[in-house]
Amino acid sequence: METPSNPTPILLRFPDEILNIILELLAPQSLSGELITIDHRTSLSVESFASEPAQVSDEHSHVTGTFRLICKKFELWTLSRQFARVSIRFSPEGFKKLGLLVERPHIAKHVKKISYMVPSFSSLDQARFTELLHEAIATTNELQRQLNQRQNVPHVDRLRPTNHELRNRRARSENNERLIAEMMKRTEIQRRIIGERSDERALVSALKAFTGLQQIRLMRVQDPFDAGWNNFSRMHLGLDSESRSSRWTLACEHAARTLCRAFLASPSPVLGRISCRSLDPQTPLLLAQIQPKNISDVAVRLNCLELQFDDQPNLEEDLLELSRLFQTVFTAAVNIEGLHIGFTRPVSISFKTVFHNVHWKKLKYIGFGAWRLDSEEIIDFARRHRKSLRSIRLRDVRLNEGSRWVEVLRVLRLELLSLKWVSLRKVGYSDEEELGGMYVPDQQDDDDDSDGSNWGVGDGASENFDDGEEEDDDDASLDENGDHEEEHGDESGDSAHGSVAGDSELGTSVNDLAIDDQTMLHHSTAPSDTMAEDETAHHKSSSPPQCQCDNGFAWEDLIDDGALRVPKIQWKWWEKWAINRCHIHDPPASSL
Repeated sequence: METPSNPTPILLRFPDEILNIILELLAPQSLSGELITIDHRTSLSVESFASEPAQVSDEHSHVTGTFRLICKKFELWTLSRQFARVSIRFSPEGFKKLGLLVERPHIAKHVKKISYMVPSFSSLDQARFTELLHEAIATTNELQRQLNQRQNVPHVDRLRPTNHELRNRRARSENNERLIAEMMKRTEIQRRIIGERSDERALVSALKAFTGLQQIRLMRVQDPFDAGWNNFSRMHLGLDSESRSSRWTLACEHAARTLCRAFLASPSPVLGRISCRSLDPQTPLLLAQIQPKNISDVAVRLNCLELQFDDQPNLEEDLLELSRLFQTVFTAAVNIEGLHIGFTRPVSISFKTVFHNVHWKKLKYIGFGAWRLDSEEIIDFARRHRKSLRSIRLRDVRLNEGSRWVEVLRVLRLELLSLKWVSLRKVGYSDEEELGGMYVPDQQDDDDDSDGSNWGVGDGASENFDDGEEEDDDDASLDENGDHEEEHGDESGDSAHGSVAGDSELGTSVNDLAIDDQTMLHHSTAPSDTMAEDETAHHKSSSPPQCQCDNGFAWEDLIDDGALRVPKIQWKWWEKWAINRCHIHDPPASSL
């Protein structure tokens, strides 16, 4: 209560941490206003492989919105949560919403992450679409004519094809008509946007206005019409240019080029993080040919780069072509603190081809996804960055014949003294002979990645490895993005809420679903989780390391039977062993 001696009500004197707790109790699904950094254990959680994103309910969105109306202090504080993450689709509605954000500086300054959701582009011109549409209409009319002729024919049930089959064919043809007409309409809209450069203008304005921007994320989105068009193009001759990969190549190249220009136009000397989970391998080459200088200009301003290359028939050949460009980019990227390079299937590309022995003095996090490597490649990279690295993720990495994981783990334990955590999810050994050269991804094996809680260490209570000090990348966490690659949903979903807030990720259509990209989404932690981790880290750094040798983490306890597929309990234990150093019993680093 306001009094002469205390003119400000107690509620308004609460610190932001207390307000966070209050809002989380009222709306548990609400999103934090802080982004999680890539070097956090949960940043690339396996929960990203879920088929659906976690949705923020309408009730919780309403609570957050109502919270803003209490007073000016609450409004200012809530804005940082509601608009920290903004998702924009490549559509007139999406760019209009982006413009509304730019026109409101008091909101724009709170945007920390922008997800740019781009559909695949068609290469067909209007004449070809019209031709396909006329063919589909003619087919429908012919099938209808055949059905009409059979109305008074005796023993019609004996005719082939049957009436049921004809009706099914007619229904498919009618569906093809709608599909072609819709794709023709969408393609016309996309080309109008590109021709008028409205996407580039909107993005340039946005990146200038979003002064607190920390991350740009390029996403591929796909709705049921896109999926239907992919099926249609596969079934019709002469539509090779309309394949899923070809259409995405066009879209990815254009989106990356416009983002590059907008990025360079932004005022920030170092812009935190660029992410793309479905990068077409040809896109960097096309950008380098068109804007060679801009590539280096972007690289020098990067703080974090996260790329997952889309699967292509000649992926490894494409990566070899990128080798010189990799060298240019990584040599220029002197401010890199976090780097993640991954693939949708294991590739046999050497580290030297990609990284060219570059040393980043500020590198704190490195992640590799789905590689076939020699142990010496990982060891050389780790030793080159042993003073700065705090975290390493080796997801689905396979070692080649003659290499052993124990060699890698011993170096990580003895030489990378600042290492806080290691992720070794589904590591193993190259098994081309066993699988006949075909990679079969583990979609969710018999292991349950949840231990029944939202946070913890280890995937199951039976493993009993919980030291209470770190979050496990297998466990669920609050979805930071509210969006997934390859999303379903109506293109008009941007305007579902009829307000600027509708373009935040809280307003993403609940019909958006992941289709087939096994991608790596980011997750968020509440400020309380981050603070607890910081306190734990401070406690650990100020206390002498305790010997864990009697608890199964002695130097000689490290074992590896060389099985092609390392059992889960084994790689989970390796993760703990690598960071449970013993200053008393471990041999000196010079012994390796």
